[in-house]
Amino acid sequence: MRGELRAYINSDFIKEVRDFKLRHPGPMPQSDDWSEDSDDVPEHNPIFEAVPRIAERHGVGIIGHGAERVILPYPNDPTKIVAIHYGRTSPVIARLTYYSHRFFHHLFPQHFPRTYAIFGSEFDDRDRPSGSIRQRIYPNEPVTKEQILDGPFKRLARECTNLGIFLRLDYSRGNFMNGTDGNFYYLEEMHSGSMPFERDRGRIENYIAANGFPSSQERHVLGSFDTFFRLQKDFYRNLGL
Repeated sequence: MRGELRAYINSDFIKEVRDFKLRHPGPMPQSDDWSEDSDDVPEHNPIFEAVPRIAERHGVGIIGHGAERVILPYPNDPTKIVAIHYGRTSPVIARLTYYSHRFFHHLFPQHFPRTYAIFGSEFDDRDRPSGSIRQRIYPNEPVTKEQILDGPFKRLARECTNLGIFLRLDYSRGNFMNGTDGNFYYLEEMHSGSMPFERDRGRIENYIAANGFPSSQERHVLGSFDTFFRLQKDFYRNLGL
């Protein structure tokens, strides 16, 4: 991680936000199904109101924030964002999450933005933030309830079922965006439990062939698939499972 970005994510603003979250944990909403109340973080969550105040005090411009992370513009690159977690993600889980994102982005690039990096921190390294560097999607028209329930992701869920993928998404409205490129995106971090079983690699290969993926895209999809399961096996082996 280059020095400019390292200083950015270790700024006094990020330290104060993470310290505030540690002292005021608040509720952690879980929204596996649509509800009208899932559009935003509840007002009684202290972090929701605290982040803009802290950002203003430090003169920091933020793109957005929620119950788990704050989104910042990437330094000198309008095509990327930096998402900093209030809490901690272990390096092992960060790597698994990265390859899960990479798999979904290259399999369905019109719905999952690119993730450039995910960085974690050890349990005893409280001063080092966890987070990710992602493709920035610029919004077009507002997202509707109908888009989420009956739009592209309904069709995508059916495709995923046929591929052996149990697509786990948080259906809060704020996790979706109509991009200016005409695509409908899911912006939240992918759950590694959405990955297909390793035995379903053949289904993925058949899908790639049937849809005429170029060889570079095929390499990215299958390479991410293989690396994810290699890391997962190492993870379980280190746990003695």
